[in-house]
Amino acid sequence: MNPTYLGQVCKSALDRAKFLVLNMDKKIYGIATEVGYRKRDTFYKRFKGYMGKSAGELRSESELM
Repeated sequence: MNPTYLGQVCKSALDRAKFLVLNMDKKIYGIATEVGYRKRDTFYKRFKGYMGKSAGELRSESELM
């Protein structure tokens, strides 16, 4: 599998996860499963690395606005 393609797939899944975190009232682990992550720990680490904050932090900040 091409590394560039794999990176695009991961980025797309995390962008979708960000949308769901901000716009849906689902639990974070449910969102992780929905976007294709079987292991929550992997999702949490990748999400924080990509977005710069955890999904919970992102959701909390958006609720304050």
